[in-house]
Amino acid sequence: MGTVESVFGNKVRVRVCGLCYDKDKILLVKHNMGSYFLWSPPGGGLNLGETLSAGLIREFKEETGLDVTPGELLFINEHIKLPYHAIELFYNIVHWEGELRKGIETEMTSKDIIEEVKFLSAEELNMLEQKDLHTILKNCTNPRDILAIRGLVK
Repeated sequence: MGTVESVFGNKVRVRVCGLCYDKDKILLVKHNMGSYFLWSPPGGGLNLGETLSAGLIREFKEETGLDVTPGELLFINEHIKLPYHAIELFYNIVHWEGELRKGIETEMTSKDIIEEVKFLSAEELNMLEQKDLHTILKNCTNPRDILAIRGLVK
């Protein structure tokens, strides 16, 4: 117990994620998934009885140290790559404050799967391997273009 697959795999998870920007740079978290790395917007699974906004605020604080104000729900991403299955609700972050820091993954026994937390430019995103990027970031020429996505993404 305690591996990424044993904690997050073989069940459907509801996740809340936020798109947070500093000028034209997007905030991303680099996760060590065991056999690969994954750069993705901050976010995570909801707790039983927790509202979407409360979950998003908590996840940002845990992963990045930032206090955020969620804006509108932009789109839903359906991620199915067995053994992982997640329904991800993406929100625009309209305000953030605090000191950016590498946080922890509270759902894991080993809390250190977060390798790095960083605002990345389009140029920096393009230097990363596509296999290490969250689905919504693949082939992204401008990180702010993600704000225009609506509906269901598969």
